[in-house]
Amino acid sequence: FHFFTPKGEEIWIKEWRPDYISPKNGETQKGMAFMTGDDAAKTYWCMVDFDQENFYSRYSRLTPNSRSVLVEVKIEIADTNHCQATITYNYIALNDNDVNEIQDLTEEKFREMINDWQKLIIEYC
Repeated sequence: FHFFTPKGEEIWIKEWRPDYISPKNGETQKGMAFMTGDDAAKTYWCMVDFDQENFYSRYSRLTPNSRSVLVEVKIEIADTNHCQATITYNYIALNDNDVNEIQDLTEEKFREMINDWQKLIIEYC
């Protein structure tokens, strides 16, 4: 489950370098806040729910003048060496350009992105 926390993703995603607002040390907890990206891509994140015992987290993220996104992560343990991660993104476009961009994000493109994550995790492990 740690791989899918903000600090955990720093381990396997080279480009992922959040700027932690609260807590400053990036400890994963409900209510934590951090930023990613810069300029027009600057995104503000807040962990809305965090249930480590049940391997569940939910984030709200806002890219001003672009989009608002609710991200849910649920991990199910298959056996001692395998798990199934279910990650969902619910987008709300904040302008016409992003409406088109979000509509272009098909299930197939999303699956490709998630499969890339799987490859990165396997390479790390």
